[in-house]
Amino acid sequence: MFVIFIRTIIIFILLEFVVRLMGKRHMGELEIGELITTIMISEIATLPLQDASIPILYAFVPISVLMVFEIGSSVILTKIPKLKSLVTPGPSVIIEKGKLNQAELKRLRISVEELMSALRQNNVSDIEEVNYAIMEQNAMITVIPKVKYSPPTSEAMNVIRDDPGIPHIIISDGKIDERNLKILGKDHEWIERELSSLGYGKSEVFLMTIDDCEKIRIIKKEKNK
Repeated sequence: MFVIFIRTIIIFILLEFVVRLMGKRHMGELEIGELITTIMISEIATLPLQDASIPILYAFVPISVLMVFEIGSSVILTKIPKLKSLVTPGPSVIIEKGKLNQAELKRLRISVEELMSALRQNNVSDIEEVNYAIMEQNAMITVIPKVKYSPPTSEAMNVIRDDPGIPHIIISDGKIDERNLKILGKDHEWIERELSSLGYGKSEVFLMTIDDCEKIRIIKKEKNK
């Protein structure tokens, strides 16, 4: 049992190292080659855990080979675009200028029901509303609605708005985020001053954020029942 425990820790560390080197992607964003590599690595990694008689090196070597091959092939395909176009299928246009490409739909083996589901997931309820629908290299469908069905932008409505950017966490679960505080050029005195002006004590705050427009949001701690 102890041997399996140690092997599990070693395999976990190895896989985390490999995944970090290969880059962060969600499963739905993986291209075909990346998906195959991921499946193979997961299968190989379980072998020494299922059978203690299999040397852990039998997992380490093939996983390392797959990692090097995946990273190497990605670099080569990036350097040689023509080779990438041969190996990796390009995007496929399913709907073009509002017209459904039935032949492409059949070639991709996508049913109308699947297409409609993809449109709904993109907040489009009717094919008539679509200008372009494109199946990307990762098998995700990008939907570009017709202009008259697109939500109006602030620019189109002649409305000038400040861009708040993202909220930066100052206090999380009652604890000060020192890293963000330093990045924002703030200090503890500033926190005390802002909280005091808003009528809060630091011990009362569960979450405190500030956006790029200096707008502060505070959520109080819930009282223990």
